[in-house]
Amino acid sequence: MMAVAGVLFGFGVIGIVIFVGYAVARRRVLGPDGQRTLAKLAFSIAMPALLFTQIATADLGRIFSRSLIVTAGSVVVVVALYVAVARFVWHRPADEVIIGSLASGYVNGGNLGIPIAVYVLGSATYAIPVMLWQLCVLAPASMAIIERLRNRDARGLRAVVRPVFRNPLVIAAAAGIAAALLPWGVPEVIMQPLDLLAGLAVPSALLAFGMSLHGGSVPGAAPVRPAIFAIVILKNIVQPAAAYAVARYGVHLEGVDLFAATLFAALPTAQNVFVYAMRAGTGVQLARDSIVITSAISIPIVVALAAVMV
Repeated sequence: MMAVAGVLFGFGVIGIVIFVGYAVARRRVLGPDGQRTLAKLAFSIAMPALLFTQIATADLGRIFSRSLIVTAGSVVVVVALYVAVARFVWHRPADEVIIGSLASGYVNGGNLGIPIAVYVLGSATYAIPVMLWQLCVLAPASMAIIERLRNRDARGLRAVVRPVFRNPLVIAAAAGIAAALLPWGVPEVIMQPLDLLAGLAVPSALLAFGMSLHGGSVPGAAPVRPAIFAIVILKNIVQPAAAYAVARYGVHLEGVDLFAATLFAALPTAQNVFVYAMRAGTGVQLARDSIVITSAISIPIVVALAAVMV
């Protein structure tokens, strides 16, 4: 019963902040550019600060564990399936396909996963491998591919590598790993300001997403309906099933570790995907609608997993 309550608590927390964002947009508190400004703040400042502080203070042995293999494996399955259908069957633009693939496999491991990990699993450490895989690998790689697609005329290794190392998330991840490997900790005079900035990551992303719900089309509108249907199937059904299969039969996880791997894969699309879509200037409606619909559908699925597997 506590597990189910923890799941509902996590969904309730993010729902309230999203509603505040909607109210802010409705009353035009931040003006016409407030949503875009919040998204830029989240991507360029707050998320890199969060990523650095998480990695710099983490146990790298815990991060690079069998749980990471499960996370990566389930993501590869759904991303490959979405790209195959969206690009080669529907012939959608490549940059939009990247955003759609993120919506299919980028789980809400931070602002939803951490509360659920605490209240259901008893520790937030279960969320760290998922968050770091997404922030260190999935997001930077996706954004770098989009940058590369938009600079097709560029030639040479420098043209390929430059967008990657200009990405704030890549810079933060590399700096965090370097700090974690040092025999001494990062000085508090550096960590405390970064902790303050990191605290902006979740609320700024949620507020920006909530603001996007005001004045937009109804989620699942005709232009993105086929893609949304595919994303919902992949995110809410295929990814948790793939994670369970990899965890149990591939790396032989059991008990709470098996439950945690399956639970995190069943979480809905993260609000970060909306921030990335805003940053890239493509697939914004697709990202927004994916978050809304997968979140609604994931509630009974995650509650059922908590009731059955705990």
